[in-house]
Amino acid sequence: MLTARGWWLVVIAAILTLAGVGFAGGWSPAVPVLGLALACWVFVEWVLFNVRLRAAVGKVRVERALLQGGRPVPVVWAGMTATVRITITLDAPIRLPFVWVEDRVPAGYLDLIGAVKVSVALKPGEPVTLDYEIKPPLPGLLRFEGVTLRVADLAGLLYTRWFLRVPVEFLVMPSLRDEEGKHRGEKRVNTLPPPGAHRLRRPGGGSELLDLRDYVPGDPPKTIAWKVSARKDKLITKEFENDVPVRCVVFLDTSEGMRVGPHWATPVAKLADCAAAIAQAAAANRDLIGLTTFDETDSATIPPARTTAHKLRLLKATAEAAALMPRMPQLNADRLVKASHAVASELYPDLLDGSVNSLPKAMYWKPISDTRWGFLLLPMYFAPAILALTSFFAPSVANAFFSVANALAPRGWGWVAALALVALSPFVAYQIWFWYGVRGFFPSNRQRTRERKQLGLVFAALDGTGPGTVQRTMHDDDFIRTRANRFLTDHSVRLTPTLVDGRGRFRFRSPEKSEVLAKALLRAVARARDNELYVILADFVSLGLDGMGPVVKAVKAARARKHQVLVVVPWPDGLAKPPDATGRAALPPAPTLASITRRAIEAGFTKGFTELRRTLVAAGATVVRIDQDEPVKLVLDKLDRLRGVRVRR
Repeated sequence: MLTARGWWLVVIAAILTLAGVGFAGGWSPAVPVLGLALACWVFVEWVLFNVRLRAAVGKVRVERALLQGGRPVPVVWAGMTATVRITITLDAPIRLPFVWVEDRVPAGYLDLIGAVKVSVALKPGEPVTLDYEIKPPLPGLLRFEGVTLRVADLAGLLYTRWFLRVPVEFLVMPSLRDEEGKHRGEKRVNTLPPPGAHRLRRPGGGSELLDLRDYVPGDPPKTIAWKVSARKDKLITKEFENDVPVRCVVFLDTSEGMRVGPHWATPVAKLADCAAAIAQAAAANRDLIGLTTFDETDSATIPPARTTAHKLRLLKATAEAAALMPRMPQLNADRLVKASHAVASELYPDLLDGSVNSLPKAMYWKPISDTRWGFLLLPMYFAPAILALTSFFAPSVANAFFSVANALAPRGWGWVAALALVALSPFVAYQIWFWYGVRGFFPSNRQRTRERKQLGLVFAALDGTGPGTVQRTMHDDDFIRTRANRFLTDHSVRLTPTLVDGRGRFRFRSPEKSEVLAKALLRAVARARDNELYVILADFVSLGLDGMGPVVKAVKAARARKHQVLVVVPWPDGLAKPPDATGRAALPPAPTLASITRRAIEAGFTKGFTELRRTLVAAGATVVRIDQDEPVKLVLDKLDRLRGVRVRR
């Protein structure tokens, strides 16, 4: 609790007091008086500081709000600036003269405007406000854990740290886009009649009535069926043959490999942002849009619709998909313990305090009996007794033992060596037991034991379990992997795992997701009534051609029913683009070791993408990259193409 300044002042006061008392005859009485005055001053400050702390514990209230446009909002939109407002109020009848307030900002590449730290004086009933702006780049989740308070006296002699846990989460919705304005107006009038099944020169010029529906604000007045509207006493809109909507289903890959990466830069976040843009563009064209998310085990489907509530539901689903955290049970248990202990030290300092979470010295001892081979020391402990009993009850066995010893040792000294070995066996066993146990007091093992024990108590407090959780945390690596992963996931803490296994293959390859996607795609094809568009946002490059069999069969089945299939593959940041249609590639970098390594990685990924594109194109699909210009425009073009060749079943 004492700062470095406070400790130095205590030492100086003690030196002055002792020196003045010891040399009272030769020194002025002002010396011990000065030392006692300094000591009394530190004591009075310590008493006042503790009185204030005890009165303020549990009486500091923190409220957080997220503002956009000057109003509190439950969600924030990606690419837009939001204001984080923190209000701190002290409800105790005391005053804290110096408090350093620091907000714990969510990790990741966020643009912060303003200071997240401020020094204030908390007075009873007078709220203190801290404002700063935040700008998330992609959809996901903003999790605020709480506020750190560093309380000190005005002289800087005493100090303590609090962390007020006020966890709150805000969903980051995809950015709002106007893709419909970019799409329309490219070809309003055809000079010649379009070939194939296109029978109309001008879009919207059909005369064959297909259906009647309720009027939607924005429909042109010329399409209103006035007679039907008069009978039903509400506006009814006519739909003509080439004005009917087209269904589009987006398949979003949310597997484990898509969730790995730094905050706000995961592949699933980029694909979710693209899926949200497609949904908004299709809704602007009054087309029906649906969403299917899939991973290695299951898929979830939102049926196609075109209402405003449905569009918001799709945007929320894409934001939740972008916020998914990876499960990493393959990580080393000690690494998970270190990461979890660092998070717990910051967020739960009260649960790690030495007064409630200490470790007795005896717990650092490593008992050899807990090991698999510890039972081997028992014969060594009782070797002399075993030899004596054997010589008395089974002399033939003892004679055979000494005969073998004499045969192994020359000049008849074998029996002496055997007796010495038996006599020294208990001492050797004791040395093994002692040095194995004392290893627990070494710095590395001591820190490992302390972190595991403290972390186990934190898990027990959070889960409401007993001491068994502490013991499992200290000895069970499988349990610590599962529980530490859940702890880090709950607090939105991402670790960077090893992406390549021992055989040089992508660790999160997950070929099971191709079967889940194939079933979901075939299910959508079976429910389709006319030509539809299926947009697949997934990473198939890491699967290889051997894992693409079910997807290729499903794509062929969709193409056989006259549907369109578009596959969008995420391209890693920093990798060179593959050759274009003419086969020309970008110039290679300078021949350094780093460039050679990067070129090898790029060559492998480019080869996989080229093989994937060749295979899916042969099945009838279109394959594009996420970094290509305006992938949403390509989706809208395909929707218009389907609108022209629509075939009812």
